[in-house]
Amino acid sequence: MLKAMQAPQGASIINIVSPNVKVFIKWKPPIESWIKLNIDGASKGNPGSVGGGGVFRGHSSKWIKEFSANFEHCTSVKTELLALLKSLWIAWDSGYRFI
Repeated sequence: MLKAMQAPQGASIINIVSPNVKVFIKWKPPIESWIKLNIDGASKGNPGSVGGGGVFRGHSSKWIKEFSANFEHCTSVKTELLALLKSLWIAWDSGYRFI
């Protein structure tokens, strides 16, 4: 008999690999005066049409900024790196130095 899993407060449950593998995920804010970037890239095919985006949040978990972008036709790994690079440029241009 399967029992329903309860995630700890503030955490989410995701399935990875298979429905039988559960992982608890919890976002933790950065230390004061820092910001945290959460980014992701996606591709339709590998290589294929790609895009990415990200969210910037502060130590109080406040949503600061976000972005999304289309990138050149490339691989999924390159897409993730392009999203990271773009997020770092946006943070730097916005005056953030502790990322």
